[in-house]
Amino acid sequence: MTLVLIAIIGSGILEAVIFYLQRQSTSVVQAPVLLGMGILHAILNIIAAVGIWNWKKWGVYLYAASAVLGVVIGVLAMGGMGAIAAILPVVILGYLVAAKWSWFE
Repeated sequence: MTLVLIAIIGSGILEAVIFYLQRQSTSVVQAPVLLGMGILHAILNIIAAVGIWNWKKWGVYLYAASAVLGVVIGVLAMGGMGAIAAILPVVILGYLVAAKWSWFE
């Protein structure tokens, strides 16, 4: 589970940087809401991973809520495949957390 959380934090940081750097792109200028949602999604993932790292249930709930936002972003940006890509990490983390749910505060 440690590697998954490290991957979530790393991808959140990378995603936030990429979305931030894309703010001047001509394709993003046409969809500034999508850009803002992407940055918010990345930040929420980082906060959620820190919460999960500290065995907090709110971290799992925040990650699930962020995943919903990720599905919306994926559908708006790429269609159905974007939704699948956003749901897969939640399924993997859910599987890992389920066995240790009683450990969470």
